[in-house]
Amino acid sequence: MLGLVTLTGIDERTDPDEIIELKQEYPFLEFGVLISEDRTGKENRYPRLETLKKYDGKELDLSLHVCGSMARNVAHNADWRPLYEMAQEYWHMFNRIQLNISNIASLNKGKGFSKEIKFIKHKRFIIQISPDSSAIYNFYKKRTNVAGFQDGSGGLGISPDAWLPSDEPFFGYGGGLGPDNVEREIQKIMEINKNPFWIDMEAKLRTDDWLDIKKCRRVAEICACYVIHRYDLAKSP
Repeated sequence: MLGLVTLTGIDERTDPDEIIELKQEYPFLEFGVLISEDRTGKENRYPRLETLKKYDGKELDLSLHVCGSMARNVAHNADWRPLYEMAQEYWHMFNRIQLNISNIASLNKGKGFSKEIKFIKHKRFIIQISPDSSAIYNFYKKRTNVAGFQDGSGGLGISPDAWLPSDEPFFGYGGGLGPDNVEREIQKIMEINKNPFWIDMEAKLRTDDWLDIKKCRRVAEICACYVIHRYDLAKSP
């Protein structure tokens, strides 16, 4: 069953009041914030971290989506320091931390991934995978605070050829989802995954590369019909 819907890409033009109102109407929503050592503050989808102060203490479920060299540094070297040093002032705001590493080819060849990554107990972590880059997730998936997330799109709005079945209690799906196809794709996922799952979308929520609250609302309206029980991030591993 669908338990959580992540809308990724809060930016500097996003109206906090609209996000808060949407969350109040649809409690199953989570909002994703992209962070990158090279892109933060330079691209629309990567807002200056100071922007996040407007969301602090507003009872929002937020996830931090770690991209680029900071994600690679965790995956390859088990080193969280660059990420934490950049985001430590806002660390408390995020329930979940997502490592966007599905397109890092060297995880499955060459350098490989670290088997010594320390996942902080009081946070929940998401390992992004694609069908051909799941080794790191398979190694860590038995950790109670680690979840897998299928998305090989990299924010380009490209749907996969097929969704991955999963026996894990909470697995995520993303890539090419948006108002035009989310209902159809939820139905496809429900056919191959009978466990609680979540979905995430990014590119198709944007207009001129800015987060479009109308598209977010439309997605929430559609998904509300499929969320039987909201997956409570405060209580679930």
